[in-house]
Amino acid sequence: MIELQGTFDDGWSLSDSMNADTFSRRRVRPLWVLLVMMAALVLLLAPVGCSRRATPKLTATQAPKVVQPTVTLLPKPTSSGIPVVLTVDNVVGLKPVARAEMAYPYQPHWAPDGSEVSIRGEGSVQMYQGDLRQMTANVELDGYTLLDHTPAHSWMAVTTDQQTIEIRDMKTGELARTIQPGGLVYTAAFSPDGRNLAVGLSNNWVAEVYDLETESPPLVFSGFQTAAPVYSIQYSADGKELIWTARGSVQTMDLETGEFSMELAHEDSVQSLASAPNGALLATAAAGTINIEFVPMINLWTPAEGMPLGVLLPGEAVPAALTFSPDASLLAAGSGNTIQVYDTTSQTLLAQFEGGGDAVTGLAFSPDGISLVSTTADGSITLWQVVP
Repeated sequence: MIELQGTFDDGWSLSDSMNADTFSRRRVRPLWVLLVMMAALVLLLAPVGCSRRATPKLTATQAPKVVQPTVTLLPKPTSSGIPVVLTVDNVVGLKPVARAEMAYPYQPHWAPDGSEVSIRGEGSVQMYQGDLRQMTANVELDGYTLLDHTPAHSWMAVTTDQQTIEIRDMKTGELARTIQPGGLVYTAAFSPDGRNLAVGLSNNWVAEVYDLETESPPLVFSGFQTAAPVYSIQYSADGKELIWTARGSVQTMDLETGEFSMELAHEDSVQSLASAPNGALLATAAAGTINIEFVPMINLWTPAEGMPLGVLLPGEAVPAALTFSPDASLLAAGSGNTIQVYDTTSQTLLAQFEGGGDAVTGLAFSPDGISLVSTTADGSITLWQVVP
């Protein structure tokens, strides 16, 4: 287990906290650092599109105390068969084959090769082998806020003060890089391959995209329009777009051109969304009106054109989790304590399962399309497969 030791000066608010060392360093910053910060502010207020900000100052941070991860062996699957790729024809045969436990798990992320899966929890993040039979990392976040995690490089992005981001190895605790963005950090997301980190700033609707394998200046993107006080950004499944969300508004932005798609508008706040690996589909979950009734809905869109393709009705609860299969033929949704799997072509419900004893909080298909991992609020992490 890796323990990250961080402290707050007053209360729990990250925006109001700063440790003494950080405060001391900021008081003695030389003039050239202040000039760089002023230049960064100018760039943040630049016109819509993409630009580059001056190279951020990198600072060393004391390494956290590292303890070896706890290894947890799980029971072997009762079937000796070989699991098959999930399709519209066999998905009704999904069965749980392995299970682990974690305090309030959610947000599962697969490594691109499917070898590992990392899962966020309440004050922690864990990583497992793809079959869930062995834990490979266990991080307790004491005083740190986890911004995002990726098994692609075993990396996690953490902060203690919303001003400095530390990129650390989840298995060793080693500091890979320290980043100081051009404003207070509000949200952050790793690209699917783990190479880039997109950072959303709270002082403006701006995203800075860092190449973590180089020290080149970040790309700066702006242009998202919203009156909402909160927003989030995440990468599309193919890594080619950023998806901006603020309450009921969703827009995709091409990372090559900086151009935004048409706004995908919803009557109510979007609770979850997922993009297809081929970039052709986007699914969003929010409540809306159908036949004068306000009901939970899953909306299917073509993200580039912002065209609605159809509406799925999940039942009593707006799904808190959505995920597409690698070929985009299947869409899994976590609605209440059930897992629903839809055929995206016919837009019909193919199968429905109880995800556990409590609400489903996360879903993710493996890159090879053989497995589906689910997380539930009661602490269960479950691996689902079809084993003939």
